[in-house]
Amino acid sequence: LQPVVVQSFDKIHFLFQTAPDELTMESDKDRMYRFALNIVKQEVDLSISDILFYLYDETDNANVKDVALQYFRLSPDDVNLVLLLSEVLEEQEFLKLLEPQLTRRPVLVSCHRAYQDAIKKSGKQSELVEQYQQLLAKEPANKDLIYLVARLLNADDHQQIRALLSKAVSQPEPQLQALAWLAKMELGCANFGQSLLYYMQLKHADNDFAVHENDFYQALLGQGDLRKAYQYIQQQAKDNSGEFSINDLQRLAYIQKLEGDSQGYQKTWESYRNMLKDWPENIRNLLMESLEKEMAYVSGDTEAYCKLYEADDDAYSKFDVFVINGNVDAAYKAIKDESFIADNFLLLYSLAKVQQKNDIADKALQAAIKQLSESETTDERVLAQMFAGQLQASVETLKHMYLNTDTRLTAMTAMGLKYPSLREDSFATAQKLNFNRNYPYLTIKQILESEAK
Repeated sequence: LQPVVVQSFDKIHFLFQTAPDELTMESDKDRMYRFALNIVKQEVDLSISDILFYLYDETDNANVKDVALQYFRLSPDDVNLVLLLSEVLEEQEFLKLLEPQLTRRPVLVSCHRAYQDAIKKSGKQSELVEQYQQLLAKEPANKDLIYLVARLLNADDHQQIRALLSKAVSQPEPQLQALAWLAKMELGCANFGQSLLYYMQLKHADNDFAVHENDFYQALLGQGDLRKAYQYIQQQAKDNSGEFSINDLQRLAYIQKLEGDSQGYQKTWESYRNMLKDWPENIRNLLMESLEKEMAYVSGDTEAYCKLYEADDDAYSKFDVFVINGNVDAAYKAIKDESFIADNFLLLYSLAKVQQKNDIADKALQAAIKQLSESETTDERVLAQMFAGQLQASVETLKHMYLNTDTRLTAMTAMGLKYPSLREDSFATAQKLNFNRNYPYLTIKQILESEAK
């Protein structure tokens, strides 16, 4: 038998060989290379794309681009690798890299998503929709193409989007991104039971479920059954050889505090302390203080919460304290020169609006619109247009947008104040979505109740 070459690769770097005992460095920054090599040597669970992202973020290593391109030849559907290449390559170079991958089957979903996003940035949305509809016409049962068509539709086409996603997950092996989208969509609509069903289906099918785990936990909280949330955390630990993670212990403390389980809470607190005992002192203190603040707020003791923040001099901490105390003038001064996320500005808008501080409310809303309009997320840009009056505001569309839980909640509250005709529907939805007792639960609750009177 003659050997047959199946596939060959040239110029593959073995970048992560054992580092020499001595290194000659031109600057302190170069020490990052040795540190990155040590991470791999210690067998931390990092993928090649994780390591390359680290090198790119921390060192601006010019070789990262070349190495990433070489690994792309091996793993063209590595979502993190594709994301990295979208940052290190010029737009046309990136598109040229992706185009040959679009005809491959099975569909390389990560490449298609990146290609769609790059084309959308150039303003050729309509051409893109037509292109993918033609692809789907040739393969109408292809679940990946069904999903890819859905993600090109406008946010107000949520009924058609839902129909396509449902079709993509109806096959014996459901399309996983479509399944995750439906789960998040139901979470946004406050249909927590249906959201959990989708997430459970996803949990059994997706090896990378960890990226959806927080939304799954939020759906459990939204359903209002703390026992199920508690059982889920216990199962997480059981699956992890009986070991609780930091997130697990934080969540246990939250549930026990709400249930008034003081004995269980003290036990969890001690476990948390013991887990952190060997951590660097500054990080250990930060995590301990953070949990203490969170538990004070969850228990409704805003005075203790604010007192714990007295020593913090950063604008974010000051903003939270001012909001809790209803001091919108001070809150605005704290953040007006900072690059705060849109959630903060939407919250400040709502609080100022109910206090009839219209000048601050208008400034906060404009800041939120600016942040949202500059987002790389299509739905956040659409949300900006709704608040700017450039698109018809719609509670149903907002429910179905692919947003994080906090953004949806603050946006739903603000929309009811911005557009009185939508208030009843938006406030009813906001009340359902305001299930997490962490900040800013009490402020949102106060706003909704004051406007209902």
